[in-house]
Amino acid sequence: MSRSTLVRLGAFVLLVVVALVALNLFVDVSRADLEHAIDRAGIWGAVTYAVILAAGLSIPFNPVSDLLTVTVAALVLDPLHAILATFAAHSFAIIVNYAVARRFGSGILDRVADQPRLGFLARLRESIDLKTVFVLRLALPLTAIGVDFVSYLAGMKRLNFAGYYVVSIVPWTVMSIVYFTSAGALRDTSPVLVFVPAVIMIAGTSLLVFVLRRRRIIDA
Repeated sequence: MSRSTLVRLGAFVLLVVVALVALNLFVDVSRADLEHAIDRAGIWGAVTYAVILAAGLSIPFNPVSDLLTVTVAALVLDPLHAILATFAAHSFAIIVNYAVARRFGSGILDRVADQPRLGFLARLRESIDLKTVFVLRLALPLTAIGVDFVSYLAGMKRLNFAGYYVVSIVPWTVMSIVYFTSAGALRDTSPVLVFVPAVIMIAGTSLLVFVLRRRRIIDA
């Protein structure tokens, strides 16, 4: 991640903070309104959310934003239901994307990646292992939005499936638990605050990637 990218990320975080303050001042959503929405969603709301998220993670260039889908779930679902539904969606996407890449090989990258990115992905494919998958999964907001290249590369490299599944689902589930639990607590104060954990996670993982890349450059 370049310095300019880091600056843009900082500007994005600042913009979101300003938007949150504005929404908190001008949007009047009571706790009773929120509880009513949660009660109406029920278990079928969680099932619908799981299907939409699974499709978003497993269908390349799906027009439905995964980040928006997860944020809506944090607003209207019980945290436990949201966590379980997210686990199901993640498991489905992890398995399907791996299987597709294992079956169709490098042809899948030619269809979903632009030309400038193909070279980088080809190099990453040669070096990817279970440890790399685990680290990349920690960058959830960076790798699970758009196209799940991590699963494709793991499938093409034919990594051990059981190990691949574990190192994929564990970090995603931990982050899901942290996000929905914190978002559920914050929405009791104000519904617009459910955006805060997402911003922190995106900024945190982006900063982690930046630090790791800088350290690798310095060590080299």
